[in-house]
Amino acid sequence: MKKFLAMLLALAMVFALAACGGEDTPTTSDTQTSGGDVSGEKVTIEMWPFNIGAFTDAAAWDEIIAAFNEEYPNIEVVVNPVNYQDGDQRLTTAITSHEAPDIVFEGPERLIGTYAREGLLVSLDDLWDDASADIADGVRNQKKPEARLDIQHIADLSKITGIPLVLHGGSGINNQCILDGIANGIAKINVGTEIRQTYERTLAETGDVEKARAAVYTRTCEIIRSFRIEGNQEKLFG
Repeated sequence: MKKFLAMLLALAMVFALAACGGEDTPTTSDTQTSGGDVSGEKVTIEMWPFNIGAFTDAAAWDEIIAAFNEEYPNIEVVVNPVNYQDGDQRLTTAITSHEAPDIVFEGPERLIGTYAREGLLVSLDDLWDDASADIADGVRNQKKPEARLDIQHIADLSKITGIPLVLHGGSGINNQCILDGIANGIAKINVGTEIRQTYERTLAETGDVEKARAAVYTRTCEIIRSFRIEGNQEKLFG
């Protein structure tokens, strides 16, 4: 059982996902339960990714899933993309009807933050205690993929709409992609996650609110310089 849980959590870290679900468990067939060895099990995991950045359709996950299946060939990952128009309602309905997906790909500042504030998340601390070696090693060894932008698509949108574009979820995106996006019509970039994480990390390390605020100021200045948008306040407001 420990190995199985570690495998599931490793999958989540490979995808850089936030896990969210109800009482459902992954579908299995040809189950071998003796000794907790799942090496022969056929496991199906359903994932609902929101259309974030380059992950706008199921095909965007093919390369990642193929790499995962090289190590875990007995786990089938079924990808069912959802959009921001009705995705929240679909997920809520699925959870309340006990038909939730095993994994949801979404930014932590939105749905997960809401679930946390409403007390709807379950602590997994006991899993770390019971299988810390397997899980911790899996987490440490994962590399978060660097997000990129489809610059041609952005340029096409800018040309068709003729209005300034907004980039939601700008934290963690390749900086050259940001610069290219600005050159092709992006006029506003949201980096709330980057700023919040800087504050929370510094506060946890120092316990000093003023130091955390200072770190936010420093990081914000760094981001402004990296985006090459210094002096825009004077241009906009005189």
